[in-house]
Amino acid sequence: MAGFVDNVIKVSTGNIVALAISLLSLPLITRLYTPEHYGVLLIVNSFVATIVPTAALGYEKALLMPRQNGTVSNVFVISIITVAIVSIMAGGGIFLTLGQLNSLLGLPKDALYVMFIPVGIFLFGIHRVMEFWAIRASRFTEQAISRVCVSVFDRGTAILGGCLNANALWLLTARLAGAIGGIIAIQRALKSDSGLAFNFSAVTVKRLHIVISRYLGFVLSAFATFLNGFARELPPLLLASLYSPVSAGFYGLARVTIGMPFFQVSDSISAAFFHKVASLHLKREDVVGPTLKLLRFQMLIAICPLAVLIVTGDVLTPYLFGQQWAAAGKYAQVLGIVFFIAYLYRPVSVFLDIFEYQRARLVINILLIAVSAASLYAGKEMGGELLALEVFGAAVACAYLSAIHYILKRIGASSLPFFWLSLKLVVLAVLFILPLLMLRVLAEPGPLAIVFVVLVTLVAYATFLFMFEPEIKVRIRQRFGINVG
Repeated sequence: MAGFVDNVIKVSTGNIVALAISLLSLPLITRLYTPEHYGVLLIVNSFVATIVPTAALGYEKALLMPRQNGTVSNVFVISIITVAIVSIMAGGGIFLTLGQLNSLLGLPKDALYVMFIPVGIFLFGIHRVMEFWAIRASRFTEQAISRVCVSVFDRGTAILGGCLNANALWLLTARLAGAIGGIIAIQRALKSDSGLAFNFSAVTVKRLHIVISRYLGFVLSAFATFLNGFARELPPLLLASLYSPVSAGFYGLARVTIGMPFFQVSDSISAAFFHKVASLHLKREDVVGPTLKLLRFQMLIAICPLAVLIVTGDVLTPYLFGQQWAAAGKYAQVLGIVFFIAYLYRPVSVFLDIFEYQRARLVINILLIAVSAASLYAGKEMGGELLALEVFGAAVACAYLSAIHYILKRIGASSLPFFWLSLKLVVLAVLFILPLLMLRVLAEPGPLAIVFVVLVTLVAYATFLFMFEPEIKVRIRQRFGINVG
């Protein structure tokens, strides 16, 4: 168990450092590039992020299965070949429909931005396959370093390009540079260990055919993975299609600054929670209590920062990222609630895997796709861009809440305690942000004054949690090994 926790911490640390590099560099990048440039990047990245998890058709997961490195080498070759084929097919499809695709996405008809999609699929697909090889070898430190290198190469190239001649091509090139940096880092780490070296002599046509047939089950699960990614990446593509790449850029900034921290925390929680409840399920012990306890903990640590965001997002965004990004503050205020509820959903969704409710996960992903598309189209018909975003936020939040309700019901829990807990914590958050609300309503404070009150509010809330929440004290003691009383 200790080894498992150490490995989770190693990977999580790499993710956190990579995210910190991205966030700290954003104020500079948003002053070098326009929302339209960033929107083009998000459009391309949305396609890449949707396809990469299934570019190897699930064969990369089979790298964790064989005991002999000879078999692993054949699985690795199949994974790389599959990634290459998918990339070529994507490139061919994009080339043949370039004009129509550009028109659909609100891009100039002759622009070649989308041709970066197949290159991104290939490079990030290879990086993903190599990460699974690293997991098989228990090289979690190297995996974490690789993710940091992706961020360093990406942001470094973007800043360099912005200083020379800021345009969307530099942002797209920077994204590819990040993938190359990650591949180099993880390849050097694996190559340094002779026991993990690729075995060329073990690769034969006959063995490749055996591997394809033996691990075909992983291919069948790829569709569900694709839908999950598509549900997550569809909104910015729709915004670009219905409005412009500028709208996608505003969405992208809100997702990076608000959504990504939520996702990183929820992913780390999910890994630990999966291990815990899977063990309880095998022992036929209660899983309802730990689940409600987890939801309470998640809401406690995030509800007040969310409330602060809703109150101040429109003021702080142009101050932090530049006046041209002012509209992204409105996006953050609306989308913050969606990201928060998705953050609650992700850890409890592990029950869909533990209880083998694959069909339910499939239905939930389809529901999210349908709700996202329908709400944005309906919002556009009802009024302006911000109204469409608000309709989208309300609809998707309700979809996630419905999914949480379904999961709680399947594990034998009532949603009523979750509802009352949510209500109590909302009231608690409102009490803490009252000074901030009064400042916004009764005065016209400058950004620095708001930043000061925000910091005081967050420190006061953190102090409250530290003093009156035993669970917080226990976790601090476990993580840092200090005596907190």
